[in-house]
Amino acid sequence: MYNLLSKQLNSQELEKHRMWIALKAEALLNKYFVQPVKDEIKYEMMLGWMKALENFSQREIDEAFVEHLNEEPRRKPHEGIIRERIINNRRKNMVANKKVEPLPIAVTVDMEKRRKSADKIMKEVFGSSKRFNK
Repeated sequence: MYNLLSKQLNSQELEKHRMWIALKAEALLNKYFVQPVKDEIKYEMMLGWMKALENFSQREIDEAFVEHLNEEPRRKPHEGIIRERIINNRRKNMVANKKVEPLPIAVTVDMEKRRKSADKIMKEVFGSSKRFNK
């Protein structure tokens, strides 16, 4: 379905992309209260963001960040939330881009037969065969 971005980039480009992800994630997280953490822990946190998002384009990541800030500004995101948004956006785009042929509508509907059937059901259920839309 989608080619993995990490497979398309050479090692230098991939490292540059991963550093961009870490920078964007750090900027996003600083919009929220962040307790000071040791550099080793921050490194591991950013490593998680890089691994989770490395196969997505910068445009997709940016769009997911903006979408999150617009829709849930009070909820501090994590990499899984952003990844899920990107995947959902891809699904929406696939459905929107897919040309679906409308199914042909049967023109041979016998309305009198349907009315009789509806009258029969009304009589069985309510004890009346009164039609509502004559």
